[in-house]
Amino acid sequence: MPIVDPTIRRHFNLNVSAYLNRYPGPVGLVRRLHDEIIPLDPADPLRTNRGNWILLKLLAVRFPALMRRQEVAAEVQRYLHAENTGKRFGGNYLFNG
Repeated sequence: MPIVDPTIRRHFNLNVSAYLNRYPGPVGLVRRLHDEIIPLDPADPLRTNRGNWILLKLLAVRFPALMRRQEVAAEVQRYLHAENTGKRFGGNYLFNG
């Protein structure tokens, strides 16, 4: 039986959103698009990028009234699914906030 998987599941909390939600300071995110792990569907990395979900959860915690507005949440989704958003950083995009 592999030891790595049970060890990580038992001893490490990999819920990045939970950590970010408790951190009140500025956050910088690198949105990795050319990666086999980060997007759930490599054929559609913009829509299935796990970094999108982390950012959406962070925005919902920091700006709950704003993100509850359907038109705002929809616009954020459109932005995250668009090409060439953020500052280019190697093969990825960098978001600062």
